[in-house]
Formats: sequence, structure tokens, C-alpha cells
Amino acid sequence: MPATLLHAERLTRRHGDRTLLDAVDLRISAGDRVAIVGPNGAGKSTLLRLLAGAELPDGGTVHRHAMPLYLPQPGRRPADGRALRTVLAERLGAGPATAALDIAVRRLQVAGEDDIGDAIEAHAAALDDWIAAGADTLDADLERAADRIGLPPELLDRPMQQLSSGQASRAAMLALAAARHPLVLADEPSNHLDAAGRTLLDELLEAHQGALVLASHDRALLARHAVRVVEIDPHRGTLTEYAGGWEAHEREREATRVREHREYAEAVHRRDELREAEREIRRRAAATRARVGRSPRDNDKHHKEWFTSRADGVAARGRVVGARASRVDVPDRPWSPRPLALALTPQERAGWLVELDGAAARRGDWESPPWTLGVRAGDRLLLRGPNGAGKSTLLGLLGGTLEPVRGRRTAAAGAVVAELGAIERAFTADLPLADVVRGLTGLDPSAARGQLAHVGLGADQASRPAATLSQGERTRAELAVLGASRTSLLLLDEPTDHLDLASVEAVEAALDGWPGAVVVATHDERFAERLGAREVIDV
Repeated sequence: MPATLLHAERLTRRHGDRTLLDAVDLRISAGDRVAIVGPNGAGKSTLLRLLAGAELPDGGTVHRHAMPLYLPQPGRRPADGRALRTVLAERLGAGPATAALDIAVRRLQVAGEDDIGDAIEAHAAALDDWIAAGADTLDADLERAADRIGLPPELLDRPMQQLSSGQASRAAMLALAAARHPLVLADEPSNHLDAAGRTLLDELLEAHQGALVLASHDRALLARHAVRVVEIDPHRGTLTEYAGGWEAHEREREATRVREHREYAEAVHRRDELREAEREIRRRAAATRARVGRSPRDNDKHHKEWFTSRADGVAARGRVVGARASRVDVPDRPWSPRPLALALTPQERAGWLVELDGAAARRGDWESPPWTLGVRAGDRLLLRGPNGAGKSTLLGLLGGTLEPVRGRRTAAAGAVVAELGAIERAFTADLPLADVVRGLTGLDPSAARGQLAHVGLGADQASRPAATLSQGERTRAELAVLGASRTSLLLLDEPTDHLDLASVEAVEAALDGWPGAVVVATHDERFAERLGAREVIDV
């Protein structure tokens, strides 16, 4: 039997009044390849952080029999100025191991005769941990890994917030390439990766000799690497495990949902039938008693007794039926994901919307090439190119969120340009989400909540502080804001990142009927096909 690497017992986590995880159990053994799945906001990232020890539970325990490597979502970059090398050392455990060894060395240096033995043992243990964490060869390992994944070695000493999204994603792979850990916990590892990056990620995951736990909505990734699938039910806060890989999970989950809905409907039907029968019997009993008072033989004692006895008997049968109705075991209503029904409102325009004439922008020390490009009403443009080529920069120039350092940008008078991601910072506020949406759109409270409901964010999410939302929920909220605006040009930068499958399909459907102009940068091949781009621009 494979050794247990990690065991979570009765793990509970709450966010405000909402229970994300309700006394769940999960065991990870050597060689496991586990997918954690669920809709946006279900708690996938929370579960990984709990397993890694990066977040504390409200109840329950996580027993770790091996040190896991935790890889957070690639888009999350520390803004404290730390260099990539320092962040990776901490993720790989080399940073804490080095700090512990430094403490052990200082203790050894000041130890007296009475405690020198304990100090020597503590130093030996700290040295073993330091070597096990790979700290002795960390710099060489990181440089070899950087070369393997195509990152210039000088990026190791650059502050992480200066990295592009694609570079940050490859940096997460750098930790995976250099890892010696028997267990890797990876949160959305394929986000922001271009085609070459996805291929490299597949190779690294395939080559990893230890156990893997992947929280992801990337169907292709899960189909290749998941052997067990653990699905979070956000309605109950429970975990359901499926064996046999991703495709088996899809089939079994659908069969389970059909069965649960059928059993629920049948139980409700049985209960309602019995309740109706009880009501009918009570009506008959009441009618029988009423006949006693209306009968012309009111003074016939035996006649009254007979009708009264009959009414009592009917009423007794009604009570029996009512008791049977109360004993019908009606299961909890099966949870169904709240659909995203995105409706985009176009601004009727004709002709040119935005033009770039030799426009270039700067991010840190990097300056983009000059671009000359125009977008007309109704255009569908696909930006294609590897990470770091400048797709996000080009979108920023088109949207006006980046000012050109050379050349110029011209926008048609009155043209409304909406850029997905341009308002992301608004959703880090501690205000209720509905208030943030009101501030961005000018909608009244009821309309703001209705707009959020259209993208699958209900009353619970609308009332929560925006900063507590998952990345997927924030993307949905941004889509709600876009949907409330009369827009002539949509700019979408990797729109499928952070969205669950149902949400991606809803965005595809909304764009199918969108008459306005749209410019999309995406590595999602299926999404690009559905877009039906009239022109592909290689960046």
C-alpha cells in the first residue's frame, strides 16, 4: 500500500456566514495524481492552501508526512519588491531551511559545555533539512531550470511584480522544474501559458516522480494528468471522489446528477401526493360532520352517532396519511451550478474606432515595438504570439490604459472601449461587491444585483466584500460591468483564464451574437475557433 503523504481530517473552512468546506476528509498517497475541481468560488484554492499550510482551517487537522511544494496561481505576484530568486527559494523550502540553519549555527557558536550536545544535534538536523530542501545547490538548480524552460537567467534577480503574466507563469514552472518534493500542490498551473508553455508544463508534470494535486478547470490538462478527481460541492461544502480519470468523472458526475434530481423529484411527488390525499380526507370528514347538522333527522340519535362515527373514522385515516407524508424522506435539493447568462450591449457605431500610428509603450525597462493598427466597427481580431511578445501591451494601447511613449493613439469621438482586466483593482476593495458594481456602472442597487445574477453571482456573493472573491468570481464581476455598458469595442486578454467550463461557454455564446468589435488575446485554441476572427495578428 502506498505511503500516505498527507491526510486531512474533518477539515472545515468558513468565509463569513458561508461554509466552504464542511468537515471534509482527503488522503493523498505516494504516486497519486489528483484533480481538485468545482465551479468558481467553490473553494479549490482555499483547499490547496489548507493542505499546504498556507492557510489555517476553522476546524479539523491536516497531517503532513512529507513537505509539499505549493505553487499558487501564477497571476498572483508579490508586490513587496522581492526578487524571483528569493520567492522561489521560499516556495521550494530552501529559504526557511536556510533561516533555520542560520539559527542552529548561531546556537552552536554560543553553546556552553552544558548544552553543546543539544546544539550539535540541532545543527545536524537543520543541516539535513537544508540539504533535503536543495538549498545547497539551489542557485545552480534554478539556473539550469531557467534555461530548460526558456527564461533568461537575469530574470531570477528581477522583482516579481515586474514580470509579465506569461513570465510569472513560467516562473511557477521553474519551481516545479527545480523541485525535489514528493508532493506538489499546484493551483491553476496552466493559466497565462502560451502553447509552448503548456507543452513544457505537460512534460514537467509527466516527469515529476512524486504525487500531484492540481486545482484546475483546464480540461486538456486534467485529461492528461488526473487519475482521481475530487469535486467540491459549493452548496454542501463536501467532497466527492471519482476514480478513473477526467473522462470517467464527467460521465459518472452527469449520471449522479441525473439520479439525484430524479430521486429528489420522486420523493417530493410522493410527499405532495400524500399531503393532497390528507387534505382531501380532511375535507370529506368536515363535509360528513356538516351533514349531521343539516339532516332533517336531526333528532335521530342513532343517525347522528352513525355520521359522527363515520366522520371520526375518516379523520383518523387522514391523520394516518398525514403521518406517512411526514415520514417521506426527501433528500436535500440537488445543487445545480448557477448559469452565466452574459448579455452584452453594443454601442451602434460605424467606421474607425481606434487607430495606432507607430505607437509603442514601456513596461519597466522593456519597450514594445511600434504598432500601426486600426480597429473598425464589427472587426474580430485575434492577437497571437508567445508570452512576453507584447499582446497585453498592445491591448493596453488600444484601450487607452497605457500611454504611448512614441507614436500616437487616436480614438473616434464617443467610442466606448471596454478592456477586461482594466478594472480588476476595483475588486480588491472591502466594499460589498454590489456597491463596487454600482460605482463602476451607475446602476441602482436592484439593477446592480440583477446584473451580477446574470453572470452567476447571487445574493451571497453580491453582499460579500469584493476582496474576498475568488479570481474566477472577480472575472465574472468584470463581465457583469462590461455587460452593463454600451460598448463599441471589447478588448479581452486571456478571457478564459480563471473561468470554469460553464462560464467559458457562456462567454463564447455571448460573443457569437455580439455585433460590436472585439480584439482577443488567447492561447485557448477552442475559444479562438469559436471567436471566428476575421484577421489574425502575429505579435
